[in-house]
Amino acid sequence: MASDFNLMQLDHVSVPNDLLAFAKNELILGVKQSNHPFHTCVLGSMTLEGNPDLRTVVSRGVNSEFDQVRVHSDQRSLKNQQLQQHKDVALLYYSPQQKLQVRLKGKATVVNHGDINTDFFASSTPHSQICYAYPLAPGTPIDLPKKETMFNEINVSQIDQIKPQALANFSHIIIHFNSADILWLNRRGHIRVASQLTDSGWNSKFIVA
Repeated sequence: MASDFNLMQLDHVSVPNDLLAFAKNELILGVKQSNHPFHTCVLGSMTLEGNPDLRTVVSRGVNSEFDQVRVHSDQRSLKNQQLQQHKDVALLYYSPQQKLQVRLKGKATVVNHGDINTDFFASSTPHSQICYAYPLAPGTPIDLPKKETMFNEINVSQIDQIKPQALANFSHIIIHFNSADILWLNRRGHIRVASQLTDSGWNSKFIVA
């Protein structure tokens, strides 16, 4: 295992909340550190027809209360359409270095306007901002492998000119989660914790892995 990552030991987990707290801290680190396995996760939603759908997204925010995750999205995307129709979602994080899996379930809220949305856009890097400036919506068929080849005038050097259009297409998604399933794989015995958010906080228990 790489020494750059925080590693669990069996004697670190005496009560269920020990594993919950470790997972929370790693999820928060994943937002800040692009090389952390938790910097990305799999977002599961339902299609407009009611079938399961999956995609990898970047984890942009985890709040200190540990009940919200934020991701960014193009408001023209099919993902946004799905989440506006079916709010129930799941998130899957996995760190092979730490043998740690975190599954979260909750409901999604899509936000595509307002000062907070503008602030999140402004806090993104120019390379991230230009992703939303292209005139074609995500999923549109094209004849070339990359949209960048078709629109080479859209680049970081022109960021000031293209920001208004990029912001118009930008949105953020807040996943309000109330369920967590955390699995730590260990050759001496896997440890799994199921956690439920209640009015008094997180209620966790050990379950069979």
